[in-house]
This record gives sequence, structure tokens and C-alpha cells, in this order.
Amino acid sequence: MMKADYRPEIDGLRAIAVSCVIIFHAEFFPGSRHLLAGGYVGVDVFFVISGYLITLIIHRELIDGRFSLARFYERRARRILPPLLLAIAAALPLAWIYMLPKATLEFAGSGLSALFFGSNIWFWKEDSYTAEASMFKPLLHTWTLSVEEQFYLLYPMFLIALWKLLRSHVLTALLVALFLSLALAEVVSGWRPVAAFYLLATRGWELLAGAVLARLELQLGRSAPPALAAALPPIGLLLIASAAVVFSDPMFHPALTTTVVVAGTMCVIWFAQPGHPATRLLSSRPFVAIGLISYSLYIWHFPLFAFARIRQTPLSTLQKFEVIALTVALAAITYLLVERPVRFKKWVTRRRLVAGLAVAYALTGGVLAYYWLTDGAYMRLGPLVGLFERAERETLRNDKSEDCFNLGQDRVPNCAFVVDKDARTLVIAGDSHGPFVFGTRLLKLARKRNLNYVELGLASCPFVIGVHKVSDAIDEARCKGAVARWHKYLRRIPPSTVVLSARWPLYLTGMPFDNKEGGVELVKPQPIVSDQAGEPVEARIRGTIELLLALGHQVVLIYPIPEVGFDVPKTIRAQLRDVPPLQLKKRYEQIHLTTSLPVYEERTASTFAIFESLGTRDNLFRVYPHRLFCSADTRRCITHDTENILYMDDQHVSPPGAAMIVAEIERVLFGGR
Repeated sequence: MMKADYRPEIDGLRAIAVSCVIIFHAEFFPGSRHLLAGGYVGVDVFFVISGYLITLIIHRELIDGRFSLARFYERRARRILPPLLLAIAAALPLAWIYMLPKATLEFAGSGLSALFFGSNIWFWKEDSYTAEASMFKPLLHTWTLSVEEQFYLLYPMFLIALWKLLRSHVLTALLVALFLSLALAEVVSGWRPVAAFYLLATRGWELLAGAVLARLELQLGRSAPPALAAALPPIGLLLIASAAVVFSDPMFHPALTTTVVVAGTMCVIWFAQPGHPATRLLSSRPFVAIGLISYSLYIWHFPLFAFARIRQTPLSTLQKFEVIALTVALAAITYLLVERPVRFKKWVTRRRLVAGLAVAYALTGGVLAYYWLTDGAYMRLGPLVGLFERAERETLRNDKSEDCFNLGQDRVPNCAFVVDKDARTLVIAGDSHGPFVFGTRLLKLARKRNLNYVELGLASCPFVIGVHKVSDAIDEARCKGAVARWHKYLRRIPPSTVVLSARWPLYLTGMPFDNKEGGVELVKPQPIVSDQAGEPVEARIRGTIELLLALGHQVVLIYPIPEVGFDVPKTIRAQLRDVPPLQLKKRYEQIHLTTSLPVYEERTASTFAIFESLGTRDNLFRVYPHRLFCSADTRRCITHDTENILYMDDQHVSPPGAAMIVAEIERVLFGGR
């Protein structure tokens, strides 16, 4: 009988992988740079290790003639399900206490999909821009488990078929599948990066890389020339470490660049020999200890960080270390009291395992289903539930039920609603401060005035010709291509009314918003500069608007919307957390969350100067949101009133806030008509 020898250095490799992931999600920023901007590559390391170990197990049992699908899936269930169910169950009351209605609905959907190993598909299909930001999704990390479980579901049957039909060509088949998956990842990452990130078809090659190693080991043994055995383990660790430091979140991933991480992991797995310094390091007690609890560390860290951030954003450095310490404590307890006992059949028989999992699935799934059906909102928010629901985005969808704003990278226009081909067209152009927030309300205005309606927009993309961002080459290439297509479209359509709205202060100052009262936005700087060296970016913005005017379009300039510096609905919800249901409305009316008008004026001065320099034109109109939100007497800007929450987060206006601005657009365009 062939038996796998325990390799402690693989647990050490797991320790490196999980540490990279946790540090990445903790988001430490020494200076202005993310400490491990590419720490997400720890997941790729896990995938290679999983493919290697699973293939060794299956192949050895096939060789011995004792492989059983039932036994294989039982082992996977014992390994994966108990900690997962425990973490989801622990998240249920926290979601009830801290999450808003839409976020609760998303949490429930992700939880149900995680229970049945489809959360990677859930997060792929989820509206990634309109949905809760990634750092606030407690179960986002379960997508990796879904990828692995989908692989475990299909891969054994694939191997069994190869074993019976093409036993001498197993390695060839694995290599072909690997390269097909890698080629698909390279193509899809540039075309549909979210799909490439989450789906098994584009992640499978990483697991298959480990599988190829395992097959080679079984055929050839894991021997290597002394020089390679000495050099390649540290080189492999260096490749992994370099990727964790150099890679960044916007990079296309997985793709050919990911082979750096996969190759590094393969070097360590294959060439690490007893006695080598790298092997001794990875096999040391601290590394092995972390590796042994790495699964529980992975399971616990993300929900803990997500709920900590839901309670308070931003987290201080001390709070981040506290979350990590709690993660380690819970992981150690879970490993000792859940993981280890469940793996031993003497302690937990198959019958007990099935019964326990059935009860856990029923209870956890039942609560998640309740959240899904009700959001739990009415019991938590009572008479204010409508207030919070109105603050959530109204998604404008086309006749195929596609979110128009999310089509901005691929289609020009994003969406078009035509009432009469001879009618004038109302166009909204810009970034998420444009179509994203105004779409449904402007469509209503267009229909009211018998106008066609068109959207041209893309997240984080200013509607300016001849500029580029200096911080993100990949995002910039996407944006420049979209802007070129938008302006080409506007050149060929008849004179229309173009509403132009974008987050100009972020692009012109380059700096995230600081309300000077403790509210600091956690996004990277996004300055834009002219493509022409030495040319002021202001000239490019003016030139873009001048071009639209010269084409005969009416242009409506929406001046900057007041930024806030804190998530308005979440902050209000936090202040209502311990209030009895009958007192909620009264307590809400006593909350006063405002921001400084002088801070707004200072931050937007450059935008105002550009827009005002255009002077007065017959086809140029101006809308000033700060006149609707801010008081010249109190010098403060409101974020909500007695009837509505005016923001959906820390900067985007909610539908009621958008309605106020669209009413002003109607007034300046049509007057009292």
C-alpha cells in the first residue's frame, strides 16, 4: 500500500500563503503604499498545494485499487464543512445587528451559495459596483472554497476516466487541461476580469499545476540534481514574496503573470529536501503551527475584518492587530475543538458526521433563507425600514435586465431608451457621480419631457479627452478607450442635451476626501494629468466641454456633489443600534450629521474655477448641488433630513438626493414649462 509521507514544509508554505492573505486584507499602509499589495497571491499558493495533495491521495488509492468516491467526499466534508458552518453561524447574529437591508440580503445570498459551494458564481454575477464594497462582505473569501469544491467534485471522475481509458497518458491529459485553462485565463482576464478571477475554468490550471507535480512524483520520484535542489526552493520563496509585494489589486489575475506565483510554489514543493535551509525554515515550529491552523485562520479572518469595518471605518492599526489576534485565537480553538476531532472517525463516526452536518445545514440555511426573504429589516428597523431602503441605489436596467452602468466598459452607449428617433436625446455622461446615481431619475425626466435617454459612463473614469491617471495603468487603459468611444458617439449623433457629472475634486486634487472632522476616505489617490507634457489638465477639461458645445450639444454642468467622509446610512444605523423600536423615529430625528461647507469650498475651488472660466453660453447650463445640500448661514452641509437619507454611502447621493438634483436640472433646462 502506498502511503504519503508527511511533509512539514508544505504546512510552512501554507503559513506563508495564509499570512499573505491576512496581511493583504488587513490593509496596512506604511506611508502611502499597501504593505502587501499583492498578498492575494496566497490563494494561488493554496490552489497549487491543494491540487498536489489531492492528486497524490487519489492516485495512490487508484494504484492500490482502493479509491472510493464516497470516502473521498467524506474526507473533504470532514476537512472543509465544520469550520465553514461554524464561521457562517457566528456571522448570522452579527449580520442581524450591524448590517443594513441591502447588505443583509447580499450576505444571505452569499451565505446560501457558500453552503452549496457556488459563492464564486454568486460573487461573479453580483453587481460588483452597486453591491456592498468587498471589505464589508463577510463571506467573500468563501469563493475560494467553492472553486476547490467544484474542482473536487469533477476532478476525481476525470482521473478515474483517464485511469480506465488512458492510463499511460494521464500526465499528458493533465498538461493539456492545464494549458487550456491557462490560455483561457489569459484571454478572459483581459475581457471579463471578474469572471476570470472567480471561475473554476480560469482557476483550474493552478490546481492542475499541483496535480502535474504529483503525477510526476509518482512516475519519477521527487529527485533533483543537487544544484537545483539547493537553488530552487529559495528562488521559489523569492518569487512568491516578490509577487506579494509587487503585484497589485487592479492587475489582470489570474493570467500569465500569475505563473510567477505558481512556478514559485511548484519549485518549493518539488525541490525542498530535508536539511536544506529553506526546508528547515518552512518546517520550523512557528511555520508548521500556523500552517496547521491555516484553514481556520482563513475561514475566520475575513468575517472578523468585515464586521469590524462595518462597525467602524477606518480601522486603526491597533484595531487591525486586535482583529488578527482574535483570528489566531479563534483559529487555534477551532482547530483543536472542531477540525481535529471531526477528522477522526473514532470520535466522529460517519453517521454522526452526516447527522451533525444535516442539522447544521438546516439551521444555518434556514436563518439565511429568512434573511434572504425578509432582510430581517422590519424587526430591526421598524418604522425606519423604508428610510433605509430608499437610500439604496435604484438600478437602471435595460430590456435584458442588465445594469446599464455596469455595461460602460463594453458598450457605447451603456444603455439607450428611445421614445422617438426624431426626438432630442438626453445624455448623462461621467463616472459613478453621473449615470450610476442619476440614471433612473433622469430616465423619468426624459420620459416626462418626451426625450430619448442615453447613458455614457464608467466607474472612476472622468469624461475628459487627452488625460490619464498616474496611479493605475490597467484602469487607465480601460478608461481612455471608453472616453474615446463616448466622444466618437457624441460626434455622430444630432445635437443633444449632455449632462456632465463626475467626481472632479478627486481627479484634480488627486487626494481622497478628508472632512477635517475625523472622516477620511480610504481610497488610493487618483490624480489625472494631461497627455501633453507641461499642459495643465484644466485646459483639457475646458477643451472637452468646449468641444461638446461646438458640436451643438446643450451641456449641463453638475458642479461637485458635497463629499461626506463617512458612510451616512451605516453611521445613522450605528446611532440607532440600541434604540427600542418605538423610539427609533424620534431618535432618528435627533441625529444631525453634517459636514463643513468651507471644507467643500476649499476642495472644489479648482473645479469651480474651470467651470466658471467657460463664461455664459446659450447652450451651457449649470447646476450647483451644494446650494441644495449646504446652508450659507450655518456653513454646514446636510446628509439627511426628517424624511430621507440623502447619500447611499460616503459620497454617492441616494435616490432622494439624486431627485433633488434632477429637479434642479429640469428647472434650469425647462424653467417653469
